[in-house]
Amino acid sequence: MDVLVPYYIMGLIISYIVLCVIFIRFEEKKWNHGICSKCGKPWRYKYSSRKGGHVYYCKNGHYIKIKYGSDQEW
Repeated sequence: MDVLVPYYIMGLIISYIVLCVIFIRFEEKKWNHGICSKCGKPWRYKYSSRKGGHVYYCKNGHYIKIKYGSDQEW
């Protein structure tokens, strides 16, 4: 039983990394390089949410919440 503990921990770490990559890819698709996918207008920064994300609106009232940093220019 003690032999399986390192494999269990490694499995959890790998699962966490895979989920993070999936969420980041999904958010990058929503961010669309700073352009609203519904109307084609650029996103404008509105405020930071309490949960640590950024909220953006376009001129037509569509909004997006970015949590994983897809809006950051590296």
